Amino acid sequence: MVPLDVAPGAGLGRAPQGGCGSVGFSDLLLHGDPARTPPVWVVDVDGGMAHPIRWPPGFSARFEPDLVVYDARNRAVAHDGDVLRNGSGYPQSDRHPMTLLSFNGIDYPCE
Repeated sequence: MVPLDVAPGAGLGRAPQGGCGSVGFSDLLLHGDPARTPPVWVVDVDGGMAHPIRWPPGFSARFEPDLVVYDARNRAVAHDGDVLRNGSGYPQSDRHPMTLLSFNGIDYPCE
């Protein structure tokens, strides 16, 4: 098992309009390397810096030998080199890395 930065299961809260108050991201390219810290990161498909990422509650990852990310029900949802399309979540801040709460047409629980 690879340690993932996971969003807390409570306290993120809902926006006044409902939902999780998330913002849309560009499509993101997923990468992983067990020798790096953090071992999982994303890069905008148009290039740029590597960004650490915080995942929805219950997510986990393993290198089998390449990175596989699992949701809270232990279903594989992403692999090293996948493009995470139409992502949304909370942008990076001084307090936490980018938080990804939806991608590839699936909204994951934010609370």
